[in-house]
Amino acid sequence: MKRICTFLIAMLMMASALNGQHSVARQWNEVLLESIRHDLGRPTVHSRNLFHISTAMYDAWAAYDDVAVPCFLGNEVGPYQFLFDGVEIPGDPVSVKNAQNMAVSYAVYRLLKHRFAHSVGAGFIIPLVDSLMLSLNYDTALVSTDYTQDGPAAFGNYLALSIIEFGFLDGADEEFDYEYDDLFYQPVNPPLAPSSHGDPSLIDLNHWQPLAPDSITPRRFLNPQWGRCTPFSLNENDLEVQDRNGVPYYLYHDPGQPPYLDTATLGGLDDFYKWNFALNAVWSSHLDPSDTTMVDISPAAVGNLTSLPTTEEEFRAFYNFFDGGVADSGYDLNPKTGAPYESQWVPRGDFGRV
Repeated sequence: MKRICTFLIAMLMMASALNGQHSVARQWNEVLLESIRHDLGRPTVHSRNLFHISTAMYDAWAAYDDVAVPCFLGNEVGPYQFLFDGVEIPGDPVSVKNAQNMAVSYAVYRLLKHRFAHSVGAGFIIPLVDSLMLSLNYDTALVSTDYTQDGPAAFGNYLALSIIEFGFLDGADEEFDYEYDDLFYQPVNPPLAPSSHGDPSLIDLNHWQPLAPDSITPRRFLNPQWGRCTPFSLNENDLEVQDRNGVPYYLYHDPGQPPYLDTATLGGLDDFYKWNFALNAVWSSHLDPSDTTMVDISPAAVGNLTSLPTTEEEFRAFYNFFDGGVADSGYDLNPKTGAPYESQWVPRGDFGRV
């Protein structure tokens, strides 16, 4: 019991420290990031969480602004219509700010409680979320979504509920814990047990191989079905629908086929696949803090590319294999001053690590 009390006090102290230093949006962002740190490493899932929760904060703020236009509210987003009748905007700036803070807090609070309810780190995350609401003096028992009658708190609850409903329809398969069926992806190679020596069961070097850390349960490919998930900042012009095993497979900004390992001729660095890996290894050596090579990172030496490589020959010419850098020419003059840029020489290792 003593340990639990100490933990809760620590959560309150953390929330109170944030409360005194930053905006409400910043405080909730910090809680969101801390929640992600205590969850599994799921970059696709958490990029969606960041998208939805940041949009919730923006819409909660925008609803009480005379100029801003909400992103979700009042719009059809993917398969979901975000109904919105508007809110009553207070007449003085202080009341407007208070309404925005309250709406933001209730919206993010409800979303975080929903999205991380079954997280492996829920024992840490949920008390942290509760502690920030407590430090902001908001009543978590207020669950109304009737924002026309119950004000900013109910509006925040309504906004969160709308995004939760949207999240069950956006193609992410959230209701199934983001799992997918085998129509979308089936590994060609059997799982590799890292504790075993070698990989005698490998079938195709040019295909992904799942890992089975416990030699029994293989890791699954992350969300191969998410091409159909309602995106952020992508539109139909970016989309290509392909066929995979008779199932529509959605790809945004399809980069085409990657370099494949030539398993027949084994041509050394003539093999484009091996050249890519060797380039990465050589450039990794540039990160050495003891590397004495200096590079000019000013606009006089960096930038002003007129085209990007698209073929193997162009890629090989574009990247400086041994010294690092690409085939850019820099700029002759500063357009503001009309004078040449001054050189900015820095250690290559420092620049590479940044």
